[in-house]
Amino acid sequence: MIDDFVSAVKCLVADDIQIEFANDQILTIFCNFEISDGNTSAKTKQEEEFTPEVRELLCCLIGQTVNSVQNTINDNKLTITFKNGSKLTLYSCNDQYIGSEAYTFQSSKLEGILSES
Repeated sequence: MIDDFVSAVKCLVADDIQIEFANDQILTIFCNFEISDGNTSAKTKQEEEFTPEVRELLCCLIGQTVNSVQNTINDNKLTITFKNGSKLTLYSCNDQYIGSEAYTFQSSKLEGILSES
């Protein structure tokens, strides 16, 4: 994922997001998350539709390149930082999502699906 760019952002249903990266990688988000472009930030809430701010910030990720990925197990979060300064933080605590997993990452490079639950 590092050095790959976001090629598309799709809203699957009211509160699920799919982010497509170069090289056939897909991150599907089922949990609450926070997104920031360095100046503006917005958070999602379980079972609520995305605010216009969240949608706009997600769309601004298209074309941006991943700089780093940090999985902080003690804080139950995954933070993706982009080269333009944007950040996407996924919260994987049990109370931050409904269902069996917080997010999945699918990659043809890995030949499978990774999930955080």
